[in-house]
Amino acid sequence: MRRRRRIPLLGRLSPSEICGHAAFVLSGSAFLEPEILQLRVLSVFAGSATLLFTYFHPIGSPLWLPFRWNIVFVLINSAYITKILAERRRAEQLPQQALDVWRDVFQPHGMCKVEFDGLLHAGTWTTLRKGAVLQEEGKPSNSLFLIVSGGATVSRGGEFTHSLGEQQFVGEMGLSSGIHLASPVLGVAHVETSEQTTVLVWSRRVLSELMDSSDALASGIRGAITADVVRKTRRLELEASSSTNTESVQRHGEQMEELWNARYASIIGALTSEGSISEEQREQVRSYRNLHQITGEAHVRALALQGWSASEFEAGERGESAKPGSAASADTAGGGDGAGLGGGSGGGASASMGGMVRRRRGGSSDGFGELRDAASKTLLGEGVREGVKARPRGEAARRRERLDDPSRHSSAGRRSTSGWRR
Repeated sequence: MRRRRRIPLLGRLSPSEICGHAAFVLSGSAFLEPEILQLRVLSVFAGSATLLFTYFHPIGSPLWLPFRWNIVFVLINSAYITKILAERRRAEQLPQQALDVWRDVFQPHGMCKVEFDGLLHAGTWTTLRKGAVLQEEGKPSNSLFLIVSGGATVSRGGEFTHSLGEQQFVGEMGLSSGIHLASPVLGVAHVETSEQTTVLVWSRRVLSELMDSSDALASGIRGAITADVVRKTRRLELEASSSTNTESVQRHGEQMEELWNARYASIIGALTSEGSISEEQREQVRSYRNLHQITGEAHVRALALQGWSASEFEAGERGESAKPGSAASADTAGGGDGAGLGGGSGGGASASMGGMVRRRRGGSSDGFGELRDAASKTLLGEGVREGVKARPRGEAARRRERLDDPSRHSSAGRRSTSGWRR
């Protein structure tokens, strides 16, 4: 048997025992380290100390089984350390224009530079000439655009509704509420560039897969899109308050309500196309309705376009009826969602965006402010940072009742430059 070597200053501890204690201390420290790179570095040091302990074992020959397994673990952690450092080095080499987009659009919502680099490489950076079509009304749209520089105009039914500028999204379709639609959705408006415009373009399918693979990345994207919704509603509020033409303000409000309802109907069409809808998706739809002030009438109308009823929606499957007394029944009873198809019975005339604007002109209620505040609450709440979580049944039913209460709601262009992609 090998004689144990000791260090006089450390009493009865041998060098190999010191390495053993160090291995456990480093492993424990690694468990407490939230930063992934530091965790793996500590794991490598802990594994190395374990190698010394098992090879120079204090009471016998080397312990080959743990020795060999620790070599494997050290190699795995070393490989990931190399990968993390390479990703960070690549992220530091991003062009200045890309870094500006990250700082202005995504960093305020918790997205780190490495995550943005992955998002950037999942899309295409391209410059379009004036008149390039980003989205066609009534045609399948399979892309999400972020305007980096330049601008675009939005029209519906041949009538101009509003314009878009830098750092604004086109084709987000429910992403602000965590709704990931991998398949194409019908465009609800005609969007084309008003000048030479640089955009970032992502395929809806690729973006959905990317968001599913990383909660942090998905949270950053949802936060950026929700912030864009807040900016859009604030701008509409300012335009409404500065205009002296009451009829024009009213018409513009009605246009925007029609646009939001059409977007909602397009989202419902995509979600129900498979014949079923999960509880998580239904909760995401409720979040979207709350954020964008979608009335019960508009909800039922969107379902009817797909051949669904409100009870089937709550049951989660077409052709299935909700159980008596369930929250689904509450949706169709007494002036809730069921009022929509009957021309407003039981609920009266639900106030539209245009109605909100009319009330604003009277100086009492601020409809655009209501929509902005709802978006701000979603931006600041857990829905953006952690995704939409299931709520207790009673709370969900109460929330639907609040939503359904009418008193609460008054790339046809050619690319001039092929994209930047490394």
